[in-house]
Amino acid sequence: MVTWPRHADQFNNDMLIMEMLEVGVSVGAKDYGSSLEAHEVVGGQVIAGSIGRLMESDAIQKKARDLAVKARSDVANGRSSYDAVGRLMEELTARRSSVNQG
Repeated sequence: MVTWPRHADQFNNDMLIMEMLEVGVSVGAKDYGSSLEAHEVVGGQVIAGSIGRLMESDAIQKKARDLAVKARSDVANGRSSYDAVGRLMEELTARRSSVNQG
């Protein structure tokens, strides 16, 4: 994953991807983006370099494949994450129905 944090928790997500999971390369954005404020512009060459580093890194690609296997396993039918998503969908559907009827 190429990360480019701009707002709110994206900087935390950048740290998670880069430092904890080690499955990404950052474009190096450091400032909080806002349409009302001037901020650092990340150039196309920097973005291309980040993509190149990502595509050339066997270690990052291996970690990403390993995480993909774990994620697929965790959301398989009958697993706790699968069941949790099912309950969430049921609750959201029920709330939508109650709002539409009320």
